Amino acid sequence: MGLFSVIMLMAAIVLPFAPILVMLIMFGTVIMHNVLCLRLQKSLLRPAQPLQPGFPTQIILMSVLAFIYGVYILFTAIKMQMVPEEEWIRNFSEQKIPGATGASNEQLIGAMKIWMVLLGIHGAAIAVNCVLSSFYLNHWKKEHATAENNDQFFDI
Repeated sequence: MGLFSVIMLMAAIVLPFAPILVMLIMFGTVIMHNVLCLRLQKSLLRPAQPLQPGFPTQIILMSVLAFIYGVYILFTAIKMQMVPEEEWIRNFSEQKIPGATGASNEQLIGAMKIWMVLLGIHGAAIAVNCVLSSFYLNHWKKEHATAENNDQFFDI
């Protein structure tokens, strides 16, 4: 996660401001989603530890936004894998990357393919995490509802 944060911050310096700001905000939702998932995990492990009243709404909202980010990153990686090698070579030569780095076009294409696979894994992991968090949230809701019904049952 730290590697992608550094890359996003470096891209914010180089690229136009508005699109990268949107991506940073979306990446922020992923971080918030992870923090909320940790709270949910802690509450599932220790049922006596209460969560905030608006917690389910917060985690659902962050899950949806993080899922959108994850799917976007995954599909971007898939689309980038479909770009023909000739297009990559033409793009590299226009930007004079092989001469500046000392790497051959084949090495650059290999690095781009590895980067796209890592990016796809990153997006898929975020999307799967969002789906899993919804299952765990439903489990927490069932446990919470059962505990409340048991408490109310003995109230006289």
